[in-house]
Amino acid sequence: KKLRINPKPDLQNKFVWSPKLTFAVGIGALVLLVLGYLGMEYYKFIKPPEIEIFSPKNSEIIYSQKVKISGKTSTDAIVTANNQPITLDQDGMFTSELEITKDTKEIKFIAISRSGKTTEKSINISVE
Repeated sequence: KKLRINPKPDLQNKFVWSPKLTFAVGIGALVLLVLGYLGMEYYKFIKPPEIEIFSPKNSEIIYSQKVKISGKTSTDAIVTANNQPITLDQDGMFTSELEITKDTKEIKFIAISRSGKTTEKSINISVE
């Protein structure tokens, strides 16, 4: 009897992990990581800065000519309170004193990001 021998076995259906595939997956993962990082940094650059005011509280009654203001914003933002610049520390925190008059009804905080986006927050006060 004659035996039939298949000289080339059918290996096309089996998955084989090769060095080429390892290289392609590694490069693909690296490209995805770089694009993800750049996308995240771009989003942080174009969004307006957040601003949180700790003091004074809304509708607070002030009994002096100076009011202590404090809060937090993005580390790279520029902050003004009633058009007076406020200095930030390295964490984005700010504390300052603001001179007010009896006619002052609100304190308007403006935070401007590096991309020019602004966030405004107003605190109503009463001066006695």
